[in-house]
Amino acid sequence: MSYILIACFIVCILVLVLSVIMFAIYTKGKNLDEF
Repeated sequence: MSYILIACFIVCILVLVLSVIMFAIYTKGKNLDEF
């Protein structure tokens, strides 16, 4: 059970990191003045 919870936790972190990176790339591509 603990391994399943750890796997779900890692997947959630990876999804959050990927979404933040994609959002940063998208916003940086839209307007460079903000960064």
